[in-house]
Amino acid sequence: MALKRSIIELVGLQVVKIIAGTVYIAGLTSLIPLLPLVFSPQELVKAEYSLAAAFGFIFAGFLLVYWFSGSHRIALRALGLYTLVPGILAVLFLFSPHHMAKLFRLFGELPNLEQYLQSYLPNAWFLAGVYIIVGSFLVWLSVKK
Repeated sequence: MALKRSIIELVGLQVVKIIAGTVYIAGLTSLIPLLPLVFSPQELVKAEYSLAAAFGFIFAGFLLVYWFSGSHRIALRALGLYTLVPGILAVLFLFSPHHMAKLFRLFGELPNLEQYLQSYLPNAWFLAGVYIIVGSFLVWLSVKK
């Protein structure tokens, strides 16, 4: 009976970690295109709900992982790995403006796409680097606990 309960708790924790990780990664990933807007207050006002939703997803994902794991170590490790995902994906997809333009054109014709990518990519590279550093730090911190 105790083994059955332990297995159910472990499976439940894994399901919650997957859901929380998805919410957390969605929040982190949605920050990448919003970063250039932070430097433009006029445009940021237009996207305030998107920015609030991104931070809300990050916070909700963090709370879910921490609450259901009950362990600092497990929560830090999971969040560190989840933080690495959008950083690594950003590095893979932001390799060149030309490839990004081709990828975005699959969704239809977008005016001024190359100009946007030229101004956006340096900020996105910066945020991808921050995600990789923060994710690595959280994983390292979980090992130290």
